[in-house]
Amino acid sequence: MGKVILGIVGVIAVIAFIGNLGGSSSPSSTSTPAPSTSVAIGENGYLRNSANPIMVPISKSIFDETMKLSVAGDTAGLARMVVAGEILMVDNGTQVKVIDKNFASTEVRIMSGKNYGESGWVPMEFVSKN
Repeated sequence: MGKVILGIVGVIAVIAFIGNLGGSSSPSSTSTPAPSTSVAIGENGYLRNSANPIMVPISKSIFDETMKLSVAGDTAGLARMVVAGEILMVDNGTQVKVIDKNFASTEVRIMSGKNYGESGWVPMEFVSKN
């Protein structure tokens, strides 16, 4: 029964996550974060997105697979990854420490909440200073 409930929660979160990947940019916004909100390696920040909870894949390769499935709209595949524990479901506003960055993604260590101490990858725009 617990896996069924987790699966349902996962599917709902996956749908919200995919909706947020579509881009919330308006004509007046830019894709480059403002310097005051960018979080450098070693600094603390917060996960921010309109989705709650936020999906946090536990490795770079799982992040890449998550992005691929999200673009394809494969909610069943994403829900399977949530149930398998490959994607953490983390509350919006959770405090994190940035531990690595690359072109489009950021590795974070979760510093508060039920997943304290675990790490995962998110799109870089999901991490802000406030």
